[in-house]
Amino acid sequence: MTQICECNVGLANLGTPSCTKTIGRPYKIVFTELKNELGVLNSIASGVAIDQAYIDAAVQNVEPKQRWFASSDVKNFLSVKEDTTFYDYDDGTRVELREGRRSFTGMFEFADNVFLGLLNKVKCANSGFYVITETGNILGYSKGDGDTYPIPVDVFVNTLNFQSGDAVQNVSFVLDIPLTVGDSMLSVIYGAEGDLVGIDGLVQLVGTVGTPTATGYPVVLAGAGQYGFTDVYEGAVVGDFSAVDAAGASVTITSVTETPAGTYTFVFAGVATSDVITVSATAVLMAKGFGFAAFQGTIA
Repeated sequence: MTQICECNVGLANLGTPSCTKTIGRPYKIVFTELKNELGVLNSIASGVAIDQAYIDAAVQNVEPKQRWFASSDVKNFLSVKEDTTFYDYDDGTRVELREGRRSFTGMFEFADNVFLGLLNKVKCANSGFYVITETGNILGYSKGDGDTYPIPVDVFVNTLNFQSGDAVQNVSFVLDIPLTVGDSMLSVIYGAEGDLVGIDGLVQLVGTVGTPTATGYPVVLAGAGQYGFTDVYEGAVVGDFSAVDAAGASVTITSVTETPAGTYTFVFAGVATSDVITVSATAVLMAKGFGFAAFQGTIA
């Protein structure tokens, strides 16, 4: 539970400064893992400039455990809080046990079942989130060291709602913050220099590996299906991809040829029969707004 009182703490000065700031209305969510690939807690360092370069690097980070997974605009985005829990004595007095749980609710308009499945992955990862407000501020979580950490996800419930009457198809959600995170522990970063309100998450692509050859394998790249996007992805180039072998050593991609549209033949250098080659998206492809889960094939 949230600890309200601590030992050796007195009263605080409560005067109002001449210029006050407000967090602003919640606008969209940025999901990220709580820890990076080395097990270190992810955070936004104190004093760092949240400029466009910082934002782009976070959204396009090739390491998924450090990446910002930005949502589209959230409609009817609200933050609500349960009542505080008390224990009542028979003499009419009471003691506060814990703050009420804070939740965020809203919906993603026109979202479909595929988007629902992608959103549900948040439940399976050790994930947290930042809230981006309509005034370009970031709401996170403070541990008292000056950094702003992603708020841990406690419960995340998503529901696909079909079109009915005047209501559009959407995916609604309820996102609960842990009881251990009280309102006074939240942290706000004001005045970002980059466009936080305008950021979008990457569009998910799916790579389907075909019959391998002695030098590589063909792959069909197409939309994952969220928001109805199922078309093949055209125009990828060799710089959009990176490759490693089963031991994690880098493998040179000699060429990537697209024929027919959306089907790419990968040719790797120095590979042999039974080598397992995994291909990942690079920041170059992510800068175009697309990303995919790594795919792999075994050289024939």
